[in-house]
Amino acid sequence: MTDAQLLLTEIYLSGDLKVLKGKLSANNADDIIQEVFCDLYSIPGDRIIDLHSRGKLKYYIATCIYNRQKQFAKKDNKLRTVELTNQDTTDEQIEHVDYDVNKLDEYRRTVIQVYANTGSVHHVSKALRISVGSTHSALKEARWLLKKQIQ
Repeated sequence: MTDAQLLLTEIYLSGDLKVLKGKLSANNADDIIQEVFCDLYSIPGDRIIDLHSRGKLKYYIATCIYNRQKQFAKKDNKLRTVELTNQDTTDEQIEHVDYDVNKLDEYRRTVIQVYANTGSVHHVSKALRISVGSTHSALKEARWLLKKQIQ
């Protein structure tokens, strides 16, 4: 194991993380923490060691966990909204929306489909290997075009 991985493992097993886990409002706190640490292990070791040497590593980890919790909450809300919407939506309306999405250019269609599956701009960015800013722009443009087509 590298020094960075040892640091992350030490923090993962520490009592500090248990205290933070107790403060999370999500039912899936363990999942959130595990996902964050999986992401942290993929960060270059130099960055982890630099954060640790400046005394910012634990703060960085706590911020990542907090942000991931917000993403889970947003995703849960989206799923609930979709479930409620689908109860009132006819198959014809769903086909109409699918048709409108298929009218988008390939780039925007791909971005919006990956976003619909993951619910996270960062996951879209990683999956498609584009910047987060480009992902935001493509989603904004796709939403605008879809609204324009539907109206």
